[in-house]
Amino acid sequence: MTITTWILSILGVIILGMLADMLMSETRLQKYVRAIVSIFTVFVIIAPIPSVLNNIPHFGNHIDGGGSININNDFAERQAVRQYEMALVRALNAEGFGNVGVTITGSRNGMSVDIKQVVLNVQNLVIESENEHININERLRELTAEFLNINEALVIVI
Repeated sequence: MTITTWILSILGVIILGMLADMLMSETRLQKYVRAIVSIFTVFVIIAPIPSVLNNIPHFGNHIDGGGSININNDFAERQAVRQYEMALVRALNAEGFGNVGVTITGSRNGMSVDIKQVVLNVQNLVIESENEHININERLRELTAEFLNINEALVIVI
């Protein structure tokens, strides 16, 4: 029901009620007719409310009985891993290794992340001059393992 048809329905009921009131003579019956027309008018006015309420988004799936919000675990897990990735990139930049691509595979465990694997992409690696004569792969593994507090075997340099 559109708002226009709703308003026209209300006006129609009001006009019919006025006509019935004018045609009725002053009797006890007129009182009952007015009451019936009034009730009918109220029903016409509230008729679109159920359809309006059906269009309101239902948040019951997102809020549990305790009032806390259920978070999409996949999103929260990915955000936690992404925070670790960005922190590692900053740490590697501070050690003179720029443009290292970092991909961490892991799962969130409370407030921390259980890291299963770290892949460092060095295709666009930029090295500062003081790090020229080193084993890049070994040094990146060491720095990553130390920073994330993991075993070096979990770090893969490609």
